[in-house]
Amino acid sequence: MEKEKKYHIYEMNMKLLNIVAFILFAVVVFASVLLFKDKMTAATNYVFDTKDLHAVIFFILYLFYMILHEMFHGIGYLLGGAKWKNISFGIAMEEGVFYCLCKQNIPKRSILVSLYFPLFFLGILTYAIGMYFDLYYLVWLSIANIVGCIGDIAMFHYIVRLKDIEFSEMNDPTRFALYSEKANKPGFGLKYIEAVDNIDRENKKKIVISKASWYFLAFSAALIVFYFLNMPK
Repeated sequence: MEKEKKYHIYEMNMKLLNIVAFILFAVVVFASVLLFKDKMTAATNYVFDTKDLHAVIFFILYLFYMILHEMFHGIGYLLGGAKWKNISFGIAMEEGVFYCLCKQNIPKRSILVSLYFPLFFLGILTYAIGMYFDLYYLVWLSIANIVGCIGDIAMFHYIVRLKDIEFSEMNDPTRFALYSEKANKPGFGLKYIEAVDNIDRENKKKIVISKASWYFLAFSAALIVFYFLNMPK
């Protein structure tokens, strides 16, 4: 008798993943210094020069880069056959995430493509381009993006090993569901929550920004304005 399929819900352990992200940052920077010492020294001195606007410009670019990261997730979903109406974007700074959610069942290949897109195109590829052409902002943006992909990497490493599953996301950016006949042992950085017949994934807004995120954006804007007004002449 064929087993009934259910939605098996998993949650990302953000505290653990943030610790791993810090370790990944140290590894990537150390490897970069080891392989490209002169270029990394020049990039660091240029981007984080507090006597000029470079650090502020980097922060602004990084915010846009995170948005671009989520857009690439969306592109991956669309290429995998997802419908635009079922894709939403948002910021939840209380969870420390920018996110793109695909609220429909999609095959395994589609989620793997979506998870891989930002890591490769905005991390690995742009890092190589930045190093080759001495594009210092791009080097550090790429490093930051690679580190920010830690959740994507954990999900990719877990899902790529599974069989006969469909993937879907809900309204919570730190959770996802696998539609399958059985629950699979959660991978590193993931926790198994429960199995349900249906999941809550209704949200009519295309872009969702939490209250805490509005405060974060307003505070960031105020800091940028303050720096511009008080920067050394």
